[in-house]
Amino acid sequence: AARGRAAMAAGAGALVPASPNWFVAQCCDAARGAELAAYAARNSVVVAALGGAPVVSRVLQGHTNRVTAVCFVDGAGDDALLLSASLDSTARLWDSRAGACVRALRVHQRDGATA
Repeated sequence: AARGRAAMAAGAGALVPASPNWFVAQCCDAARGAELAAYAARNSVVVAALGGAPVVSRVLQGHTNRVTAVCFVDGAGDDALLLSASLDSTARLWDSRAGACVRALRVHQRDGATA
């Protein structure tokens, strides 16, 4: 793939759009058994379906600063729950299938929320 246009999703063999997201602690994760992957893209989280040809299914927007961590929630009974943290000092819980923020938590750290 052309440089800057696509990046390889780790272990999935799928091409997803590149994301200029510098200084990220953990920028991607994959849901176990759900064939979903998510990665940070500046102030947003991109969710891609990996069953067959990879397709960007949702762009989760709500953070106002760089996303520093993305993680699917294991053992929650719903493999589509996703947690993100940002330099805007919030952690957000998302329903990645619906594209909705379920809960936003403000953290009290000067440098924002990180992994």
